[in-house]
Amino acid sequence: GYMYRGERIPHLKGRYVFGDYRYRTGGTIHSAWPTPDGWQMEEGLCIGSEAICPGGVGLEDSVLSFGQDSDGELYILTVGQKQQWAPRHKKGKVLRIVPPGDGLTSSTSSPPTTLPTTTTAPPPASVFVSGPDTGIVYVNNDVTITAGTTVEFQMGQLHNLRQSAADASCDAVANGEEVDFGATKRVTFNTPGVFYYFCDPHCAFGMHGKITIVPASG
Repeated sequence: GYMYRGERIPHLKGRYVFGDYRYRTGGTIHSAWPTPDGWQMEEGLCIGSEAICPGGVGLEDSVLSFGQDSDGELYILTVGQKQQWAPRHKKGKVLRIVPPGDGLTSSTSSPPTTLPTTTTAPPPASVFVSGPDTGIVYVNNDVTITAGTTVEFQMGQLHNLRQSAADASCDAVANGEEVDFGATKRVTFNTPGVFYYFCDPHCAFGMHGKITIVPASG
């Protein structure tokens, strides 16, 4: 399976999506995510239509593998399970996971090519804020820096970072700073003030922080 990093299915953001092969009965899809009391799992997901998941749970075919495109959307490789050990077994499919009601769609085309863009990298960082997968708290989550300081944000596979307008808020600022799951980003803070941030899937568990920017002396 894969950690879901796409945008089409918001409630799966930050969850690990995986499946069971299940010979003769059709494969099943599950998701799991960490909580303060350990991992929780949602079993038997039907991310799609009744035509793909008969009865609402399970796929028509068996699950062989998963794939992920450049946008973080997930794909499932299946094999026809009713005749798979016969000399001329039933063919499988490549399915894209989409929101409930849309159906898992068969994909025959290659993902779109993303053209490279030229960007100017910020200067080397002197302060580091991280979201490691070993917990649900940011490391260095309350720091004070001077204006002009560059901060490097390092996210684990289970966490992201989004800017908020107030301390401990779980509401993102429109067009604010963001760091995706598993990504690293450097930001230079030139204006005095307070930068608040939170983790999408774990804000309710207290995963948030702030950076106070004070004027540079002299």
